[in-house]
Amino acid sequence: MAIAVELTYRGPGATAEGYNKVLSDAGITPGGSHPDPECLFHWATTVPGGFRVTDVWTSREKWDAFEATGIPTQMGTPTKEFYEVVNYLT
Repeated sequence: MAIAVELTYRGPGATAEGYNKVLSDAGITPGGSHPDPECLFHWATTVPGGFRVTDVWTSREKWDAFEATGIPTQMGTPTKEFYEVVNYLT
């Protein structure tokens, strides 16, 4: 079952500029492909006092495997929330 994960970052590095630096450092082009094909969707947005990244993955196991490769920490340590995805449209 697909899952959504929301990573919410708070603090001074949790900005659009910080996020774009993480992408650049990883060689990822904004608007391009996610580096892992098991990620169905990825988007990011500012939130009051921080920054949020939301992904939809094919399964929790695929997210866990991606996370184990190391999530960049330049923006701090995020809080994580997971949701079962009932449906998604492309």
